[in-house]
Amino acid sequence: MSYILRIILLLGAALTAWMIVNKIRKSKMKMNDAIFWVIFGLILLVLAIVPELSYFMANLFGITSPANFIFLAIIALLCEKLLTVTIKLSQLEEKMEIMAAEIAIRTQKTEQKEQELRNRGGNDEGIVDSDHV
Repeated sequence: MSYILRIILLLGAALTAWMIVNKIRKSKMKMNDAIFWVIFGLILLVLAIVPELSYFMANLFGITSPANFIFLAIIALLCEKLLTVTIKLSQLEEKMEIMAAEIAIRTQKTEQKEQELRNRGGNDEGIVDSDHV
């Protein structure tokens, strides 16, 4: 493995660690999400420090170049993270749709109650009729 690739891996690990620590410090990332990125950074670090591991894994999987194995491993990890984030996003969108429907129903019920009070002459009870203001 070339020294340039090893340096890039080390820089990638350091940058990942710095970004994670920064986001955690500013409370912009949950610890569960940070664990993935810490592990990702550690994998980059191990591959940079112990290049023999990438040679071994490349031979094990029948990949001709250790650099190709590293790229494949990084792409696989990022695809897994993308899948996880997509699933979370879908769940949040579904919850948001349900909440929007519940808010619409509650708003409609509140408006109906206000209209009923106006129709009964409920302005004496402290409700201000916006048409007469």
